[in-house]
Amino acid sequence: QQMLAQDKELYPEAVTTGYYGSLTVKAVQRFQCKHLNLCQGTPDTNGYGLAGPKTRQKMNEILGTRTTAAAGGAFANQTTPTNQTGQTRQALISKIKETIKQLQQQLLTLLTQLAAMLRAKVAGR
Repeated sequence: QQMLAQDKELYPEAVTTGYYGSLTVKAVQRFQCKHLNLCQGTPDTNGYGLAGPKTRQKMNEILGTRTTAAAGGAFANQTTPTNQTGQTRQALISKIKETIKQLQQQLLTLLTQLAAMLRAKVAGR
């Protein structure tokens, strides 16, 4: 999100919460269309709207050199000394907990969408 927010054409909302919601999906789709010539499809068919390895690689190339992990990008390129202090360890634990909460929310959103799709399919029979 932070990388995408650098380009107002791609991500005019520039919301950088760490939540991979509809605004982020749209920004990734704009990026993919502009830089990867991938302008349609679905996450399941061709990854349209997902920040997969090819998209992240191109983002790094175009928008910056920071590596973004598939989930929990806050931990990418983060190195800590072997004898890290308790404070540093606590900060990392807090980030991990925050990322877990975000992933749980994303999972809940996806499960809700799936349930709605299944209800619609059953209702259409």
